[in-house]
Amino acid sequence: RLGEGSSDDSYSATIKLHPNIILPARWGIKTPVSLNYSNSIYTPKYYPGSDILTETEDINFIIEDIQTKNEKISLSTSFNKSSRSTNWLIKRTIDNISINYSAIQTNKSNSQIQKETKQDLQVSGNYTYNWGKENYISPFKFTKDWLIIGNILSQSRLYYTPDKFSSSITFYESDQRTTQVNNDVITRDY
Repeated sequence: RLGEGSSDDSYSATIKLHPNIILPARWGIKTPVSLNYSNSIYTPKYYPGSDILTETEDINFIIEDIQTKNEKISLSTSFNKSSRSTNWLIKRTIDNISINYSAIQTNKSNSQIQKETKQDLQVSGNYTYNWGKENYISPFKFTKDWLIIGNILSQSRLYYTPDKFSSSITFYESDQRTTQVNNDVITRDY
């Protein structure tokens, strides 16, 4: 209160879980889960437009009407594999997939906004496959014994697969609902 003439109370908590520890380590599956919560309340020292301290008990003012409150809850998780399988099908599918999920909800209120709720959801995934370096043919190998350019031509390679195949997709959704002070109309931004 001495610096800005206001009071700012905030706290936060984070929980991180690794449910993949119950799976065999040789599978190499990683599935971290993170849950975050934060809350802050900002209270001015004086009621707006007056010299009345907010600490005093006055029936004409409600302290919640002038406070700025922020609350944020977020959940995120992902799936990927760090080790490679010996199974032909799993090596070409699940080993190359990674998936991410994130959900965030924010609640806010202040002297102008009675209540604002925002929800953000995001899901993304990608698949990457690397072909081997041995997928080529040497069409001019027979020129190895020719003079001058024969050795150069015999070392040329024609690759019949790409070096890498990569694809990704992301879904994102945002929904915000706002109610102004002294107005029961809900404004939605989707």
